[in-house]
Amino acid sequence: MIKNKYSMLMVKYISSFIGITIILFILFKNIPERIIVNNYSSSSYSILGLKYPVFIQYFYFVYDMITVNMGNIINPIYSGSIRNAMIILLPETLFITILGFIVSISISYKIGFFLGFRSNKRERLDVNVFPLVIFYFLIPLILIAIFNGITAILPSKYILPAYIIPYNFSWIKLMNDNIFISHPTDILFFDSMIHHSPIILINYLKNFAMPFASLIIPSTVYLSIFTKRLTSIEYNKKYIRIRIVKNIGDDKFIYHIKRNIRYTMLNEFKTVFGLFLGGEIIITYIFSYMNLGEFLIYSVMNYKTGIFGVVESTFIFTMMIFIFNMIIDIITLAGAKNEEYI
Repeated sequence: MIKNKYSMLMVKYISSFIGITIILFILFKNIPERIIVNNYSSSSYSILGLKYPVFIQYFYFVYDMITVNMGNIINPIYSGSIRNAMIILLPETLFITILGFIVSISISYKIGFFLGFRSNKRERLDVNVFPLVIFYFLIPLILIAIFNGITAILPSKYILPAYIIPYNFSWIKLMNDNIFISHPTDILFFDSMIHHSPIILINYLKNFAMPFASLIIPSTVYLSIFTKRLTSIEYNKKYIRIRIVKNIGDDKFIYHIKRNIRYTMLNEFKTVFGLFLGGEIIITYIFSYMNLGEFLIYSVMNYKTGIFGVVESTFIFTMMIFIFNMIIDIITLAGAKNEEYI
């Protein structure tokens, strides 16, 4: 039974991947040829396989996206090949995404469970995601107004101010409009520690604070409310009767509630993660933070010379959601398999 579910899961994600790439390919095919040539110059026909039938072009397109062989781009934050842009921007994007989402889950789960376990009323489970989207716009502006406009404690722009970079720091390079390339990890948090540079680390953390807070606050609030409601429902269901009749201790009672809400929570993470990435795109653009979100928006604004920045970054963000959902489904299946033997 479990093997069949794993097979169905594989079929589901293979077909989803094909569907995603077909949609992107259809959008690509509707891009005027003159714009493609601007991005690829004279080599566009040979690289993209445009001289072949449409069916063959699709495979060229998928191969180019996976290998990040999507031509060149010119925009205010980066000019050059898409491959180099991904090498520079993707590590920092993954860093703030993974760290931010893990922190959001960790805080919200503890707060939500604490409040829900102590709630004596039975609440409705549905939570509106619309305020979460609005918060991704409002919270950056509120934080900028307070910490930059009123108190001037934190900077509101760029991943690192140019004036603090000495010329002898060979591991940091300035590109275009405050885009910094660092080595060896391309994540300034780690590179500053590797190169024993506390001044870079401190300034990076100051510039990191507001974008990071703007990301985790909305998702933490949403997940806390969701967890509280879900926990209070379980608390007021049959387990409170089981506890009284069978004299179950607190630890075992808490375990019963956690076990019964975990898969509902995991499925909710899928929705919130997609919204989290959308918020990341908005927030990193507001703060001019070195990230694929800012890169994507500038690529859209300068589409004539950056259309493949739009295609490639859209593909990567979609794949991040795709992979996250697949991991959640695998964890859910693995958990169900283990419970069969309990």
